[in-house]
Amino acid sequence: MRGHNEGSVWYEEAQDRWIAAVTIAPGKRKRVTCKTKKEALEAKNLMLRELEAGTLATKKQRKLG
Repeated sequence: MRGHNEGSVWYEEAQDRWIAAVTIAPGKRKRVTCKTKKEALEAKNLMLRELEAGTLATKKQRKLG
């Protein structure tokens, strides 16, 4: 059993992809799609480390000029 704020990983059949998600604020989650479960677990762990360090990008990237 997982505790609070440990993130989630699940398989999405419709997309044929694994999803990794982490809660970044109350009511807000960051999701990443991956091809394998191993990649999804690594992505989740990376997001958790970045969130703890305060370096997680929380908004969509935009091109400048």
